[in-house]
Amino acid sequence: MDWFGNLIGFLIIYWVFKFLWNLFKSEPSAQPPPKREPSPWREPSPSRRVPKKIPSNVLKVRKASVRLGVAIAFADGIFHRKEGLTIQLWMKEQVNSAHEDYRHVLKSELNTEISSSLRDGQKGLINIESVCKSIANLRCKNEKRDLIKLCFEVMDADGKADPSELAQIDLIAEYIKFSKTELFLIKKSRNTQPKKRSAPDPIPSPKRSPSPKRRDDLEKQLGFNKNWSKEDQNEFFHREFAKYNHLSTMGNSEQRKYADDFLNKLAELRKKYN
Repeated sequence: MDWFGNLIGFLIIYWVFKFLWNLFKSEPSAQPPPKREPSPWREPSPSRRVPKKIPSNVLKVRKASVRLGVAIAFADGIFHRKEGLTIQLWMKEQVNSAHEDYRHVLKSELNTEISSSLRDGQKGLINIESVCKSIANLRCKNEKRDLIKLCFEVMDADGKADPSELAQIDLIAEYIKFSKTELFLIKKSRNTQPKKRSAPDPIPSPKRSPSPKRRDDLEKQLGFNKNWSKEDQNEFFHREFAKYNHLSTMGNSEQRKYADDFLNKLAELRKKYN
């Protein structure tokens, strides 16, 4: 039986040795790395922010505001320096109040718009109805309110409220579908009243030529300079006729009366120089 005991002892030693060998030979199981907690002394890095873009509707109304402001400035035939400064100040306020991501874009767009508007305004090429209808259906209530306020500020910049300017503001408000109640409140808050004008002088009879004094008064009333070149004179007649002919058909009774009187004087002056 000794050999049997030796065999049992040998097998026990063999299995113990094999178990230990496999235990040390096997690789440790892969474990996921421990989760690294953020350090309390270090702020997490901010994610990359996408710059905001100016809404297309807002940009369109802002550009139209500048163009219509220039049109109001030219409504009385003279672009005053104070009117130009008023528009520039309004542009600066809009740029400063805009989001910092698109201030540069808005500033560039408005500067380009005022340059082209001044060129077109001098030639009488600003079509108020077309500009207004391009933004009439845009849902920009606040921007449209700013537009109307700008028009009143431009009108008041030269110290008087010309009837032609006030008539054009009424047309602008109608074209852009601006609330009549808000328009009334803006007028009331600004206390804008059109300047009262004296009754127009009667048109002279064909057999009786007007006196030199009467002619000089007529030129001053219409803002005409007899020292202009022939081209500038013709441009003045064309621009003023287009503006007041539109007002004589689209305005109210008082505005039509004023426009008809202006057109009669313009015809008299044109007859003299043409």
